[in-house]
Amino acid sequence: MSPRRAAAALLLCLAAPALAEVELAPTCLPGLPGLATLSKFTGKCTRALHLGQDRTAECAGTVSGVGYVGGRSGFSFELAGGLQVVLTGGDGQADGPILKFKVDTLSTGKGAGVTKVQVRGACVLDATDTSAARISCAVPAEGRDSRYEFVASGKPEHWKVCPPDAKKPAP
Repeated sequence: MSPRRAAAALLLCLAAPALAEVELAPTCLPGLPGLATLSKFTGKCTRALHLGQDRTAECAGTVSGVGYVGGRSGFSFELAGGLQVVLTGGDGQADGPILKFKVDTLSTGKGAGVTKVQVRGACVLDATDTSAARISCAVPAEGRDSRYEFVASGKPEHWKVCPPDAKKPAP
């Protein structure tokens, strides 16, 4: 397995205390091309500094963790009005229950109106405390600082994504 694929797989595994405790849904999620895994963390957004503006009060109580087919990883934070802030990158490094990856893309928007900006930053998933995993990302973008911090309450939900040729689960 390539280091990039291993880092994406670790995004899911490190969110729980051990691989044996990661529970994937019995069926896969259809219709999400390019994605391999999806996690939903529930908790509290403790900081959302978006392009220099403090938007912490607008930050939702969930963060999605994404593992892409090509080995990249990402986190998606939701702000008021359905605005999605997605930080993606690669070169993941795992050290026990801590995963770090370099962020190279900041995507912002909703629906078809998404803007992508090339950035240089980092995200860290720290699952040292299995009941309160911490996600933090920092990226300078468009000459302004962007920082996102989230503390999960409990274990995240995890799903695998169906390969394009898989049979869809019956309703």
